[in-house]
Amino acid sequence: MASSAPTIVEIELHKGPSGLGFNIRGGIDNIHIGTDPGIFVTTIKPNGAAAHDGTLQIGDKILEVNGTSLRQVLHKEAVRCFQDTGDVIKMVVETGAEARVSKMLKEQSHESKSIPTEVAEQTTTEHDCGGNSQIHAQRSSSTQMLFATVVVIVAAAAIILGIVLSRR
Repeated sequence: MASSAPTIVEIELHKGPSGLGFNIRGGIDNIHIGTDPGIFVTTIKPNGAAAHDGTLQIGDKILEVNGTSLRQVLHKEAVRCFQDTGDVIKMVVETGAEARVSKMLKEQSHESKSIPTEVAEQTTTEHDCGGNSQIHAQRSSSTQMLFATVVVIVAAAAIILGIVLSRR
């Protein structure tokens, strides 16, 4: 199945008393979804600048801030980029990016019919563009897949060992 084409928009926000009014996650050191190292919007605060403007949405990927690329950056570099802005911030945003990545991951998992995974956790950081950071636990599918594979191998080895010992 083909995913819908990304829509790129430019957004200009004016900082309010509580900053820009949204939270971000992501970065090459802090993957938010799948293997995409992008910077994603995870929360829009009801009375913040982003909510008043109405263009930026949860799940959007921020590509640039005031002409600085946020593609392939560390999470702290993205945070610094937002902190170093003046009262007006211009962003280039891919709308609905998180939904597209999720859909693509679902399609890939259905095609590969992989072992179900819901085991390991990895730590990610979410940054409030008003100034706070929060730590969150997020499932890591590659770690989960590895764990599930090891469990299957150990179970198979135990069965084989049981058969060998029972024949003695």
